[in-house]
Amino acid sequence: MESWDGKWLFYTVTEATSVLRKQSLVTGQEEDVVPEVATVPGFVVTADGIYYLTQRGNGATLSFLDFASRISRQLAAFDKPPGNGLSVSADGKHILLALCDNSVSNLMLLRDFSNGRHAFFTRMLSSR
Repeated sequence: MESWDGKWLFYTVTEATSVLRKQSLVTGQEEDVVPEVATVPGFVVTADGIYYLTQRGNGATLSFLDFASRISRQLAAFDKPPGNGLSVSADGKHILLALCDNSVSNLMLLRDFSNGRHAFFTRMLSSR
């Protein structure tokens, strides 16, 4: 995924875990950004930072790496593993992600991250 300013390419490399890396599109220099992310699409690059999912046992965490401070903070934790989907609105106030279990998938919308309040809306989708 290309950065918002077109200077970096962000991608994952799966070794023992999936590592999020970036490569300069000018110099070719590579560096690790986040040591562990969920499988694709486990991250979203915005102008302010990177939202990323990490699988923890049978659950998942959603975190944000701030470009300015280079500090990562956990935004939410879930008791189900990440599914195949992560998206962030342009203003950063809404996050849409998929979580899954054996019989159903959860499509979850997280609202209003800009002021630190979180509201969770879940829609159950039958796999049948």
